[in-house]
Amino acid sequence: SQSPFRVLYFPLIVLLALRTNLYTPLKAGFTFCVLFLLMVFFYGVPHRELPDIAAETLAFFLVTIAAGYVARDIEAARVRAANATATFRGLNEENKQKSLELQTALDALSKAHLQLQETERIKSRFLADISHELRTPLTSIRSYSEILLDYKDIDDATRRDFIHTINDESVRMTLMINENLDLLRMEAGKFEINITSVNPRLLIEVSIKVVAPMAEKKGLPLIVDVPAEFPLVKGDQNQLTQV
Repeated sequence: SQSPFRVLYFPLIVLLALRTNLYTPLKAGFTFCVLFLLMVFFYGVPHRELPDIAAETLAFFLVTIAAGYVARDIEAARVRAANATATFRGLNEENKQKSLELQTALDALSKAHLQLQETERIKSRFLADISHELRTPLTSIRSYSEILLDYKDIDDATRRDFIHTINDESVRMTLMINENLDLLRMEAGKFEINITSVNPRLLIEVSIKVVAPMAEKKGLPLIVDVPAEFPLVKGDQNQLTQV
């Protein structure tokens, strides 16, 4: 109670308030005040007046109360800081998740864009192919029709053969249109190939009838040499005819 080092109580209680929670500086301060009064009461303080001792004790007590308020404010600030940190981390995680979702959506859009480009390319190729495929029977029909119109001295057998060819080519065009529908069935996974016994000689004869007028119109000789006996093969006659 007489030591000159008792004034170290003030920086120590402030240090406790800065480093600990609310109750630690209050417990330490009140304990110090009680012990200080007990020492004064039991041992006395020579050469010191009672008002001085009371004032010193009151100073210890008031600083203890102030340290409690400081500790409370610091603890509240720590709680706010912890909450802010947790909120920031939560927002950061949410932003990361949203960024991930946006990247996923962007990847999906890029993939869809590539698929649309591929679809457009396939569509253009399909239109070019179907135009080419339809041009052949149309040319054959036109050639035979022009021969029938331009030449009046054609015998009945040849005329009938030309008409059959025109009819066959019309049927083949119908088959091509149906084959376009088959493409749609392919995309839906419902396309089926009709495998039967096919006579290759018949396929060749049909093909020759289709291209013969075009060859004749261009002055090209068309020579066909097919054995009389030709084995049957397994296949889809319509698809093979198109080939």
